[in-house]
Amino acid sequence: MGGSFRNAVELVGAGRIDPEREISDKPESNGCPEKKLRTQGSLTIIFLIWNTATGTSIITIPWAFAHSGYVLSIVICLILGGIAFYTCQLVVRVGEKTRALEAFAGMRDTFDFQDLVELHLGRKWRVVACFFSILVLWAIIAEFWIFLSTFLQQMGIFVYGYVWQKDSRNCSLFHNSSGRVLIINRENVTGTCYWDSTLDVRTDPVFDNINKLMLYKRMSSAGAFSVAVVIVFVVVKAGIWGIHMDIEVVDNGIRLADIYFPVVCGISSQSYFVHNSILALTSAHKYPSRKVRDVGIAYALIAATYILVGLAYYVCFPGGKKQISDNVLDVIERGDYFAFITIVLLTLKLVFTIPLFSYIIKMQFMRSIMRKSEFGYQWTVLTNVIIITVAVLLAMFWPHVGQLLRFLGAVSGGVFIYILPGLVYMAVQRKENKLTWYSILFHSSILLLGLAIFGLQFSVPFTI
Repeated sequence: MGGSFRNAVELVGAGRIDPEREISDKPESNGCPEKKLRTQGSLTIIFLIWNTATGTSIITIPWAFAHSGYVLSIVICLILGGIAFYTCQLVVRVGEKTRALEAFAGMRDTFDFQDLVELHLGRKWRVVACFFSILVLWAIIAEFWIFLSTFLQQMGIFVYGYVWQKDSRNCSLFHNSSGRVLIINRENVTGTCYWDSTLDVRTDPVFDNINKLMLYKRMSSAGAFSVAVVIVFVVVKAGIWGIHMDIEVVDNGIRLADIYFPVVCGISSQSYFVHNSILALTSAHKYPSRKVRDVGIAYALIAATYILVGLAYYVCFPGGKKQISDNVLDVIERGDYFAFITIVLLTLKLVFTIPLFSYIIKMQFMRSIMRKSEFGYQWTVLTNVIIITVAVLLAMFWPHVGQLLRFLGAVSGGVFIYILPGLVYMAVQRKENKLTWYSILFHSSILLLGLAIFGLQFSVPFTI
C-alpha cells in the first residue's frame, strides 16, 4: 500500500503512543512539571495522510489503467475513494468517541484501530484484524523485495551501458517471456547479454535483527521524497513523449472500459488503505474537530494523485497500451540519468523500510497474539528468518508485483476498508440504541462490495 507507509504505522504496531493527550503544565505531587507535547496543524496532518497512502503502488497504477480502461478506471478510483473516505472517517469518529469514554472510565487512553475492534467486537475479531494486518504487511515486504531486485537490475544495466557503451542512446531494454532482460545494442547485435532479475534478491540481516524502533524510523526517513520523485518522473516522461491516443491504429490497446476492471479495483483499494494507521496519523491534531474534514481533503489529494499519474502515463505511453509494465521504471533507456536517480532513491528507501516493516510484524504478533510485551533476541532472529525467507522466495519465483498488489489491495481493503469499520460503527450504534435498518443495509452493502472485489480478482488471468 507506501510513501512512508507508513511512517506512522509503527506507532500502531509498536509503542501505542498517544501524542494527542494534552498534559497540564501544573506540577504533580513530586513537584516536577510534565512537558507539553507538540501538536500538528491541518496542513501537516493532510500531508502525513497523503504521504502514507501514496506508496509504491503508484508505480503500478498505470498498468491497472491499461487493463481496466482509462475512463472506467477514473470512475472506479473516484467511487472507491469516496467509500474509503467514508469508512476512514468512521474510524476517526469512533476513535474520538471511544477515547473520551476510555478516559472517563479511568482506563488507558492510548489505543489503535485493533483496540477499537477488540473493545466493540470482542477479542476474536481483534485476532482476525491482527492476522490480516500481519498478512498485508508481509505481502508488502514481498512486494518491496520484488521492486528491490528490479531496481538493482536496472542500476546494473545502467552502469553496464555507461561503462561499456560509447553511446548509450543506441541501447534499449527488452523483456523476454522468461522474465530476463536482454541488453541489446542496436548497432551491434552480437553485444547482447543477459541479466536475470531473480538473482538480485538479497537480504539485510544486520538491519533486520536490530530491535530499535527509533533507528528504523530514522533509516526509513532517508527516502521520504522518493514518491514525489516518482510523480515528477512520470510527469516529465509524459511531457517528453507527448500524447499518443491514435484510436485509428489497430490493436493499440486503447479502451474506455475493459472486462479486467477488477485490476484497478484491487490496486485502488491498496492505494486508499490508511485505516490501520489513521488514529496514529491524526492523534496529534491541534484541532480535533477538524479531523474528519482534513481526512476528506487528504483523500481527495490521494485520488487526484493516482488518477493524474495513471492517466498521464496511459495517455502518453508511446507503445500499445497493453504493453505498459506493472513497474513504470521498466521503460527507462540507458542514458536516462533522471530515471537512474529515481531508482537509487527508491532502492535506498526500500532497503531502510523493509527492516521497519519486519519490526512492525514482530511487535503485532508478539503483543496482540502472543500477549508478550518483551521478547528476547532469539525471537527476533527466528521471526526475521521466517518473514524474509517467505518474501524472498515469493520475489524469486513469482515476481509479478501487479498481480500481488491487486490481491493485496483486495484483502487489505476487504478487511480494513469495507468490513471492519462498518462492523465497529454498527456495534457502537447498537450499544447506544441508535442502530437502524438503513444503517445495517448500507454498511452491509459496503461489506458485500469488499467481498465482491476480492472474489472478482480470480476472474482476471494471471498472465495479463
